[in-house]
Amino acid sequence: MKTRTILTIIIALLILSCAGKPLTYEEYNTGDFGPYPYNYEELVKDYFNQRLYDPYSAVYDFFGPPEKAKDGNKYGWKVQMRINAKNRMGGYVGYQLNHFMIKNNDIWLCDGFYTGLMNSRSR
Repeated sequence: MKTRTILTIIIALLILSCAGKPLTYEEYNTGDFGPYPYNYEELVKDYFNQRLYDPYSAVYDFFGPPEKAKDGNKYGWKVQMRINAKNRMGGYVGYQLNHFMIKNNDIWLCDGFYTGLMNSRSR
């Protein structure tokens, strides 16, 4: 029983060590996030158009507007969305969750362990 409890604690600590901490107010106000990406949907769609087998079948679902965030040591605008597209067999594969960072019209896919915002939505 003790080993199970210890193992549970170790796993919880490993999971928590991967999660990033929220931006501080100083980082939020002084970080170089680049301009707000008003064209974020277009950037994400262009990203997938280059990678999908059938990009015209893609169904996009965005979870709100971009938010200031930090991925490792890079500041930018976080975009959360999901996509469903057809595979080579012609069937939809199911929605896949994706997290992107955008800065100065550059876009990169996050591995999911980015730091998010502190309780603020001001831009």
